[in-house]
Amino acid sequence: MVFRKSQRSEKKIYKILTQSSHVLFLGFHTNKNMMVNTTS
Repeated sequence: MVFRKSQRSEKKIYKILTQSSHVLFLGFHTNKNMMVNTTS
C-alpha cells in the first residue's frame, strides 16, 4: 500500500518535471528566436 502510494507520487513528480522542462525548452527557443530577430 505504501509502495503504491510512493510510486504514484513519483509519477506525479516525473510528470511535473517533464512539463517544466518542456516549458523551459520552449521558452529557450523563443528567446533564441527573439535574439536572432533583434540582432539581424
